[in-house]
Formats: sequence, C-alpha cells, structure tokens
Amino acid sequence: MKKLVSVLTAVVLVCTMVLATGCTTENDETSDKTVKNDIYEIYQELSAASEDARSVSDISDWIYNWAEKHDMTVDRIGSDNLLITKGETNSYSGVQTTTLQCGISRSDYKQYSQMAAIALATMKDATNHGKIKLLVTANIDKLSSKYLETDNLINLSYAKNTVLCSGSAATREYTMTKSLSKTSTSGDKAYKITISGLEGGMSGDRSRTHPNPTEAIASLINKCQSSGMVIEIAKFTGGGSYDTYPQSASITVVVDKNDSTKFEKRVQNAKADYQDKYVSKESDLNYDLTSVSKPSKVYKSSDASDVLSLMYTMSDGVYATIDGNDNSDPIAVSNLGYLRMTGSKFTAKVSARSLDADETKIMDNEFKATADLNDMSFRKSKTTGLWPYDQNSKLAKSFKTASDEYALGLSASSTFMKNDCAVLYKKKSDLNMIAVYSNIEEGFNISKSLMLFFQNLAD
Repeated sequence: MKKLVSVLTAVVLVCTMVLATGCTTENDETSDKTVKNDIYEIYQELSAASEDARSVSDISDWIYNWAEKHDMTVDRIGSDNLLITKGETNSYSGVQTTTLQCGISRSDYKQYSQMAAIALATMKDATNHGKIKLLVTANIDKLSSKYLETDNLINLSYAKNTVLCSGSAATREYTMTKSLSKTSTSGDKAYKITISGLEGGMSGDRSRTHPNPTEAIASLINKCQSSGMVIEIAKFTGGGSYDTYPQSASITVVVDKNDSTKFEKRVQNAKADYQDKYVSKESDLNYDLTSVSKPSKVYKSSDASDVLSLMYTMSDGVYATIDGNDNSDPIAVSNLGYLRMTGSKFTAKVSARSLDADETKIMDNEFKATADLNDMSFRKSKTTGLWPYDQNSKLAKSFKTASDEYALGLSASSTFMKNDCAVLYKKKSDLNMIAVYSNIEEGFNISKSLMLFFQNLAD
C-alpha cells in the first residue's frame, strides 16, 4: 500500500511539473506576443500622430497621454521633453536605476517613432526591474543635467543595422565660399553631365561604400582638362546638405568643337567605369550625358580652376586610419555633401568626423589651408562634440550579455554617426552610458534584451 502511495505521489509530482512547464511556456509565448504587438501598435499610432502633428509639441503630447493611460508617472520637463518613470518591482529594491533615452522629431518621424515605440513598449511590458526611466527628448540641448542622475543610461537611436556603441565622433561643418565672375563663352558645344539616383544617407554611416557623384564629376573634368581639352564651366551643383552623402550631382560645360568627340568618348568611358564599380550597390544609379543649349556666359577660367583645384586637393572619404594603413579602421572621415557653383558665388560644405580629438584639430587646420590655397573663405562650425570611446565599458558588456540571448551578436564600438550621448556627455561627463542603434524589425529582440538586462541587474 505504501509503495502504491509513493508511485501515485511521484506521478502527481511529474504531472504537476509538466503542467507547470506547459503553463510557463504558454505564459512566455503570450508575453512575447504582447511585446511584439505592443511595439507595432505603438509605432503605427505614434507615426500616424506624428504625421498629423503641426509641431513636435503635438508628438510630445501624444506620448504624455499614452504614458498616463498606462498608469506611468510622466512629467513635462521643459522644451517638449518628457520624463516617464516606472517604479521598482517586488524583490528589486535597491537594484540600479536605468534610464532609457530616445529623441523625437517632426522631421524623419518614421525613424524616430520606431525607436520611441520600442522604448515605450519596453517600459509597459517590463515586469522584473529596479527603477526605470525614459527620457523622451524633443530638444536634448535644453535638457537639464538634473535628469541625468542614474546608474545606467541607454540611448536608443535608429539605424538600418543594429549596433552597440560606447563612443561617437566629433563633427565639424566646414564651409568654403568664393565670389565668382562670368565671361562670354568661346566654346562651341554645350553638354550636361548628371549622376543621380544614389541612395545617399547620413555621412556617418560607414556600413557600406557611398560614392560621391560631385567628386566623380570634378575628377572627370580635371582629367579632361589635363589632357588638353578646352572646357568651360557654366554651372556645377551637387548634394543637398553637408552631413549627407550626395544623391546626385550635375555640371554644365561648353567644349571646343575640336574636342567634342574626344570629350564624349571620355565621358562614356567614365560612365562605364562608374557603373561597373557601383551599380551592384546602387541599383537606381543613372549616369547621363546630354547636349544642351549653349549658355551665353561661363565662369572665368581662373575661378573655375580654383574650384576644380579645391576638389582635387580636398579630402573626401577616409581621412585617417587608426595606424596610418589604408586598410585599417578609419578614425577620421570627411564628406563633401553640398556644392553650388551658380550665379556669382561658389559654396562647398563638408562634414568632418573624427574619433580622436587631436585628429579633429589636424582636420580643422588642413581644410582651412586647402581653402586658403584656392583663394576661398573658410568657416568652421562645431556641430557635435566628442563622446570618448570606452572600450572597457561594463555597461556595454552587460547589455551584450543580455542581447546574446536573442542572437544579436553585438560588440561595442565607436560610431561616426551623430549621437545624443555626445550632448549628454557634455552635460555630465561621468555618465555611464551606451547607445543602441536599431530599427523596428529588430524591435522585439531589442526590447527583450533590455528587459533581461533590467532583470540581470539584480544578480
């Protein structure tokens, strides 16, 4: 009889364990489904509200109301910035406080909304954590440093590829200008060369090669003139802003009739080489040569020479590497993002990004010297300060450990992209912080990694 009771007891225990395991698995699946649904629902609602918003204040108001609706403490902290707080859960008393931070903007709202949705869903669905906060910043420059009292800060920023960063580059904007004069053309036939359809993107993105059509056109004209062709420039434009890779560029030139056939052949050869090199990565690339009406005026040869000389001597792309070897990782990069040679003025704008403070000073001096050499005015603007790279960041290692559970395969690096952490570093240099770049496609994995990170802080 005792043996029968023991057997029955064992069977009951096994069944109980199986049922418990089944319930846990079911609850985990339900929890995962909830997180996924919340991320996408919040994104859809927030992006729709952002599209209809008259200003960033309307976006801030929407998030404020959302947080109140979900029983979170939310405070307006000036300049449309918000602080959302969620208290510690049972048994997590005394665990480190973590602050998430993401930006919002009326422009590029679909990108901002993705990361905000991940942050909000994480705040809503986290169940095991110490005190967690979320800073939603519409104007991070106006954020008071008193809101940065936290043990850990994790910035969430949009990018096509998921990366983990513990440092970011300083950014400069260099502007070079020159007054121009025009004269009557002595040429016979006018052409317009246009390169367009390139992907573009922020010039801090080093995940792939981005061709610069402005530089390519200038190089072509320089080579034509070096071979003895007489070429006059009537107009030259490229790019849209200093800190984005140009999507297009075009030049209008007048060529001597004796050089027209040779010029057309040279352009066709350049076109073939350019397409061979880039069309596999730039599927919408167009490279066109068309005959146009001859303009009555062209730029003086001395002015055109200064512009082309600037293009020839100015660095575009990798400026310096970590050990001076061309195949090494870059520590400084530059991008000619904007060029206008129209009317009576030439303007070129360059973004210069560096992970090293000394290299930034070198770039400042050399770009100014290049402008001076070509008789141009030079102005530099500091747009983002350096967030020094911490290769031994314990916070980065802790987040990586959590993210490894979701196969993100992250390792901390420094980024050339602008990051809010650089602004926060200036406000509070001892902040323990990292930046996570990602997107809504990886939203579930990022959110679950954050939740596991919160949970692991109790260990």
